Amino acid sequence: MKPKDITAAVKGWADAASAYLKGRGPQMEPVKRRTVQLGLYIVIILLINLVSVTMNFRCDLTRNNTFSLSQRSRDIVSNLKENLKIKVLFSRDLPA
Repeated sequence: MKPKDITAAVKGWADAASAYLKGRGPQMEPVKRRTVQLGLYIVIILLINLVSVTMNFRCDLTRNNTFSLSQRSRDIVSNLKENLKIKVLFSRDLPA
C-alpha cells in the first residue's frame, strides 16, 4: 500500500465518521457519544501510527541540527556499495 492510498483512506474514514457524529451525535446518549468519540480517537491514532511507520520520516528539531548528517556525509554514504556498520562505545564518565 502506498502512502497516498493510506492518507486517502484515512481522510475518507475521518469524513465518514465526522458525518456520522454530526448527523446522529446529538441524538445519542452522552455516554454512548463519548464512547464513539473515544473509539474514533483510538482508530485515528492507530492510523497515524500506521502512516508514520510506512513513510519512515525523521526530523531533527535541535537548534544546530546536532543529530543531522552534513551534505558531504550524505553524499559519501549514498555512494557506498556495501552496508555501513558503526560501533559506538560509551563510558559513564562522559559529560551529559
